[in-house]
Amino acid sequence: VNLTALGGIQTAGDITTTNDSVTLVSATTLTGAVTINTGSGVGDITFNGTVNGSEDLTLASGTGNIDFNQSVGQTARLDQLRIVSLTDATFDAAVSVQNFLQNAGSDTTTFTGRLNTNTAAGINVTGTNLVFNGGITTTNAGPVTASLSATALIGPSTTSSISGPVTISSVGSITVASSASVAVSNTVLLKTTADSITFQDSAQLTGSSGNVVLEAEDNISLAGGSTIAVTSGELILRSGLSSTDGVGSMTLDGTLQAVTAGQTITLDLNDELAATQNMTTGRILAPYLRLLSNGTNAATFTLLAGTRNDVDTLAVSTSGAVSYSDADDLTIGSIAASSGIASIAGISTLNGVSEGAVVSITANNAMTVNQNIRTSPVAGPGGLNIGTVTLSSTVSTISITDNGDIYADGAVSMTAPSGIQTAGEVTTSDDNVTFNSAVTLIGAVAIDTEFGAGTITFNATVNGSEDLTLTAGTGNIDFNQSVGQTARLDQLRIVSVTDATFDAAVSAQNVLQDAGTGTTTFVGLLDTTTPAGVNLTGTNLHVVTGINTVGTGVVTVNLAGIAPRGVAEFDNNADIFADGAVTITTTTRISTGGDVTTTNDNVTITALTVVLTQSITVDSGPGLGNILLDAGIEGTTANSQSLILDAGTGGTLTITGSIGKATALNTFTLVDSNGAEIGTLDTDYIVADTLVHIVSSEAGALVRFNGGVKTPQVNADEAGYHLQFAGSGTNVGTDMSSDYLSAILRNTGEAIFGDGNNDILLFRNGVEVFAASSVEMYGSIYTHAAPVTLGDGDTPTNLRIHRSIIDTTSAGLYPMGDTITFGGVLEGGTALGNENVDLDAGTSGDIVYMDEVGGARRIGTMLIRSARNIDFPNVTAQSVLQTTGTGTNTVSGIMNTTSASGVDITTTNIVVNNLVTTIVDPLMTDSAPGIVNLQAIAGTVSATTGIITMLDAGRIVSSNDVSLRGNRSVAPSILV
Repeated sequence: VNLTALGGIQTAGDITTTNDSVTLVSATTLTGAVTINTGSGVGDITFNGTVNGSEDLTLASGTGNIDFNQSVGQTARLDQLRIVSLTDATFDAAVSVQNFLQNAGSDTTTFTGRLNTNTAAGINVTGTNLVFNGGITTTNAGPVTASLSATALIGPSTTSSISGPVTISSVGSITVASSASVAVSNTVLLKTTADSITFQDSAQLTGSSGNVVLEAEDNISLAGGSTIAVTSGELILRSGLSSTDGVGSMTLDGTLQAVTAGQTITLDLNDELAATQNMTTGRILAPYLRLLSNGTNAATFTLLAGTRNDVDTLAVSTSGAVSYSDADDLTIGSIAASSGIASIAGISTLNGVSEGAVVSITANNAMTVNQNIRTSPVAGPGGLNIGTVTLSSTVSTISITDNGDIYADGAVSMTAPSGIQTAGEVTTSDDNVTFNSAVTLIGAVAIDTEFGAGTITFNATVNGSEDLTLTAGTGNIDFNQSVGQTARLDQLRIVSVTDATFDAAVSAQNVLQDAGTGTTTFVGLLDTTTPAGVNLTGTNLHVVTGINTVGTGVVTVNLAGIAPRGVAEFDNNADIFADGAVTITTTTRISTGGDVTTTNDNVTITALTVVLTQSITVDSGPGLGNILLDAGIEGTTANSQSLILDAGTGGTLTITGSIGKATALNTFTLVDSNGAEIGTLDTDYIVADTLVHIVSSEAGALVRFNGGVKTPQVNADEAGYHLQFAGSGTNVGTDMSSDYLSAILRNTGEAIFGDGNNDILLFRNGVEVFAASSVEMYGSIYTHAAPVTLGDGDTPTNLRIHRSIIDTTSAGLYPMGDTITFGGVLEGGTALGNENVDLDAGTSGDIVYMDEVGGARRIGTMLIRSARNIDFPNVTAQSVLQTTGTGTNTVSGIMNTTSASGVDITTTNIVVNNLVTTIVDPLMTDSAPGIVNLQAIAGTVSATTGIITMLDAGRIVSSNDVSLRGNRSVAPSILV
């Protein structure tokens, strides 16, 4: 059918052919509803002129084409333009109709000019391909609906304004071409079930009411300069939807925008590939950004246009890595359920997969983590440890709330130049946790790298009045700057660690370490304020500056292991000042150059050995506070380090091991105590190459050296304490004549020599007891030709064992000897005469008795091996024996003996000026008639030696033989 009319065609009639073409050559005006049907075959329908008229036009071309070569409805808008069937439909100019309906099409419907509708029916196309190359206009809420078996194209540089919803569903691709602009006043759904959606450069899509949704089985691509914006609804992009070919990425080099308060942009990769963004052209602008993917593939988001993205809240649930950068403030938070999408909170990279993936979030202003970040499976760590978490604020802060915990199957790193504020926990699967910026605790924080080698590192300061708990497993803990210096921490707790290193000062209410397999090092001062103080359990400890506790805070250290483990090191001047008890326990060694001071609290130090690297003082305070050093104590260099101990007026001092046995100290000083036990065994030597000095101890308290004292000088200052040398290896002095009297004992309590175990006490340069309340002899005193002075007139000397020796010749090695002086009485221990005394003053030493002997308690045998002059006071003994002498013995007091050996004296001269008696005493168990044998035969024969003089008061009363013999060179030898 071919219709031509120079003046135009006006028609209200239908045209029907049997698969033959219909051509209206001239302008056509519809005067009624018109249907043109060319059958089911290849009959084309062609309009070579304009078409107008407010009537319906229905076209069915079967497998033929439909061509409108000029405009439609431009002078009189058509009512409905309906295409029932066709292959290709081509509109070469503008089309204005009340609505456009296409029921089917086997190829392409192309609008070269603008398609304009004005009713609520709008545009509805079912077909294969659809091309809008001239733009679209709908009014009165007219929709655009397309259901296509192939593709859809909105042509380049077109402008569209659509007042109703847009729904384009295709099997093939959907393309918004370069510089095309589409404005929609309602919802938008662009969906392809087997292909991609593409926005070419500078393409624009704006939805002003309702959601804008893009769904592609394959890719969604936004070229640079393109924009998809929604002003009141949500913007949702889904790629890889029901994908079967492994293609389903997003290339977001343009702008996604939903900037009204409460709006959300959702990017859903489903089970496919990745979303990427050009850093210089890409942009995402929204209050909320929701990133989704699920399935077995690791679908990743890489959205790094950090100076262009501006999202307020980010929430992620993906099956792969997430890298996002934002230009402003950013919150990792929660997004409520909407548009059929379930609510999500925080970030998870475990949606449908068993291995977590990378999370890397950057904000170019402040970042807030208000919900959890998880890359570690709930059931346990993955096998790849690839779920790292990196958070960064380039110019501001990171704030982590107590809802913002991090569970990572990889390393965690945070950086914020203005600081990290955190109340969130961090847990990794044996992976490192690093805080690169200053940290402020705003709530209790626990960081746990579990059991493996995950190291926890703070590269800047840490502050905040909250608890910080660290579990590093076999990893390390490093604090590279100070802790708690502007806001003291509450409890700083280390649950497990290999090496813990604090490079600067640490201030907390208390510091607790549960376990450690390496070395815990405090470079700066460790300072606490509560009773819990410092409590460290581990393997090794190194303190460089010191420890300070107040508020009754204790210092407790427990270290275990076989050397080189179980070691505590306190550098020189690394002092401990504690307001509570100090307890340091190691299984091997303590090396220290630091003082220990408490406020009347106990100090307990336990180790195999304590090695002094410089002189130190241990002071438990002026009052109560015991000191227990359960260790051997050594210097580093002989005669270089000194030890000063002060247990105050109420504290006791106990040292269980040797002092300086392997490496001698310089001096050992006891300032004060309420009793001291130094050493345990005779072999626990106390060795100080310069001085042992007892400054004071409390009246009645005993200062006891159980081990042998080896030192050039012992000084015991005046106070009412008892002093005992119980160690058999005691060796005091130098053998230098200038060191005369190297043991000066001024204590006014007891001076006790030995402990009854055959103790040999050597005072090379002599010993002087000044004013002791008594001298208690439980052992033997030897000197190298130096004097022994035992007290003043108020100082009794009590013999407490079977045989006490005072020998100034050192068993004959120094035969000249020196004087032995008893300042007070010399008494036996029990009055039974069982306590003997053996005296040797050598050839030049006198024996001086300033008071009587045995007056209250008879002594046993008084054996004098050698002496120069002796003036005997009253003597009550079992026997008095003298082997030899170089001077004169004078019996000035009554000499009373009760044993068979009686009085047997050999010397040079003898003067008897009082009674000598050897009668039997029935009160003495072994009493027997005793002899009197006075022999003045020890000297060289001369006129002035070998004389026995009996003065007027001299008497001898004996119950056995009496023998007097002299060897004077001229008679008589016996002068009466």
